[in-house]
Amino acid sequence: MKGHPVLGRMKKTLNSGGNISIHPLHDHDRRATTILCFRIAGALYWARMMKRHANPAVASGGKAVHAGIDKFPCLMLILVLAASVSACNMHPISRSLTRYGYMDTAGRVVIPTQFKDAQHFSEGLAAVEVDGRWGYVDRNGQMVIQPQSHKAKGFKNGRASVEVSPDRWRYIDRTGKVAIDTDFKWSIYARDFSEGLAAIYIEDPKRFECLSSVHQDVREKYNNSNLYVSTQFCGRWGFINPAGAFSVEPQFIEAFSFSDGLAAVRVRNPNLQDQRRWLYGFIDHTGTVVIAPQFEAAFDFSDGLARVVVEGRKGFIDKTGKRVTESTFDDAKDFHEGLAPVKIGDRWGYIDKAGKIAIQADLTMAGRFSEGLAAARRKGILGGYIDRTGAMVISEQFGVAWPFSDGLARVKIGDGSGIFDNWGYIDKSGKVVISRNLKAGWPFSEGLALIGNGGPI
Repeated sequence: MKGHPVLGRMKKTLNSGGNISIHPLHDHDRRATTILCFRIAGALYWARMMKRHANPAVASGGKAVHAGIDKFPCLMLILVLAASVSACNMHPISRSLTRYGYMDTAGRVVIPTQFKDAQHFSEGLAAVEVDGRWGYVDRNGQMVIQPQSHKAKGFKNGRASVEVSPDRWRYIDRTGKVAIDTDFKWSIYARDFSEGLAAIYIEDPKRFECLSSVHQDVREKYNNSNLYVSTQFCGRWGFINPAGAFSVEPQFIEAFSFSDGLAAVRVRNPNLQDQRRWLYGFIDHTGTVVIAPQFEAAFDFSDGLARVVVEGRKGFIDKTGKRVTESTFDDAKDFHEGLAPVKIGDRWGYIDKAGKIAIQADLTMAGRFSEGLAAARRKGILGGYIDRTGAMVISEQFGVAWPFSDGLARVKIGDGSGIFDNWGYIDKSGKVVISRNLKAGWPFSEGLALIGNGGPI
């Protein structure tokens, strides 16, 4: 919802931005903590019964008193239970009590933690939830678009998609007015505007041949994420402009946002039934195919290069389709600031835009570069930050580490277990410059950081 950290102690996956995402407790992880909670509860019950049925010791004066040792295990078990609340992860309870606001780079809370949910600032506005409806606030905390939507996304190119009624989404402008008179059923059927265009799925059985069980977001499996299946696929993807008119007519099986003037699209080959052979290519703003479909997966251009997959191996191409590197890497992430993380065997390193190794593959974790630094780890369970030479300029000491933004990075000081760890924001020297009692916080965006006052991060 609000982004992911770069390094953490729990389950780790890599997302499309090259960040290492932390998923503290998923359903299968909760089984172990649930068992722990029941064991603690059982131990407390045993202690209570022991106290109830223990033989009294007779003290002077003929009064029966319980032995002092009887109280000690109860006290200790209560302390263990209190320390284990984090491990038990009472997420639904604490999450419902959390309220969100915004903090500036000096650590001042400039918009109080008052919203049930909230998103990052984008183009000067942030989506916030009040009493079950979403609206938008400005940087002063003023509600400039009143809460009226069931859900809302951030502004891009002056447009934001909102759910105006259940399963009915539309784009609005910065005044809150509907800007494009086109409904789409789910938010996944319309992407954010980028470079003046937005990919959108239009369903029309009279216009398009209906297909069965078509896989969507196929490329996401290479980001350790999930694709989804459209059981009745009676539409196609195209691109609209801010007025809602189609600049590129619907014709694609999949389409993604424009970046560096090109957009990845997936094209159906009518001669092939095997969807795995419906490949990705790239189009320009006119819809002209400029890089022929030839990739199992293709990702957005970043720093003038795009990550592609051929026969399960990862590599990079330039805007002409020329391969800057052969598809030889076990894994790879997008370029940022001229460097991209690549995996060789079981270690990560970085390549430059010429495809040459810039930082040797001796890392167990590697995040994207941001403001000259990248979160990384060479050994152990804690991470630090490396510079462009690969030197660990901020020592490995953090359980969780986010990318730098606005000169600061959100970190968790400790092993990441959550019981005795401290949160804070560090500067580029590694000094903690903001330390607040906050249970949730995210990187700065447009000078403000989204924060929460309770519940697990």
